[in-house]
Amino acid sequence: MTASSSATALVIGASGGLGQALWQQLKADKTYTDVLAISRRALVQPDPRWFQADATCPEQLAEVARQVGERFGKLDLLINCTGMLHETGLRPEKSLGQLHRQDFLKVMSVNAFAPLVALQTFTPLLRKAAGSSGHGIAVTLSAMVGSISDNRLGGWYSYRMSKAALNMGLRNAAIELDRYVDGPVVVAIHPGTTSTGLSEPFVGKRQNNQKVRSAACSAVHILHVVAGLSREDTGKFLNWDGRELEW
Repeated sequence: MTASSSATALVIGASGGLGQALWQQLKADKTYTDVLAISRRALVQPDPRWFQADATCPEQLAEVARQVGERFGKLDLLINCTGMLHETGLRPEKSLGQLHRQDFLKVMSVNAFAPLVALQTFTPLLRKAAGSSGHGIAVTLSAMVGSISDNRLGGWYSYRMSKAALNMGLRNAAIELDRYVDGPVVVAIHPGTTSTGLSEPFVGKRQNNQKVRSAACSAVHILHVVAGLSREDTGKFLNWDGRELEW
């Protein structure tokens, strides 16, 4: 799908390793005239196109959407990179016995609820991008471990379940929004194993393994897939190389 001569892109979760790489790559390739970003952390050097907001807070996202609407009028591309796998005191569960209610709910909130709230919030601006250049595009980074049909190892209960829930939510949203002539293209993309803070504790010494890519490399692959999207792709779960994946 080709962006118009005046196109706006927004990356949510832009302070993370992959989110920041996507933000930088979008600015470098100049397909989009305005590249915006949202993160919980503020930049050391303020940028008028960088918004500080908590992606799990609907009110904060709504305020960003209001500002984006006033300044840019529409949104051609939304890329949501929010997600959590671990933090201090929270690790992926290896067994049922390691499940904890609060940790489970937190992972579900960040990985499944927040991306759908973002899609809900920015859909009106994405719909305004429909025209001669195509439709708005809403991309959410998911994970292959959320594929039920692909699960042969088990473990990582909260993370797997949150990504499976996210995938179902995105599929639902794609079906709903496809009923509108100006509805955006909605897809989930698996970025592959990428060397970021999220994956670092689990890739360890495999950093030199060719299956582990740098954030910059993954960003290039993801945007290549995005550039080739059409209305017929809405509702799909795609790999970083463009292959369609099983839900």
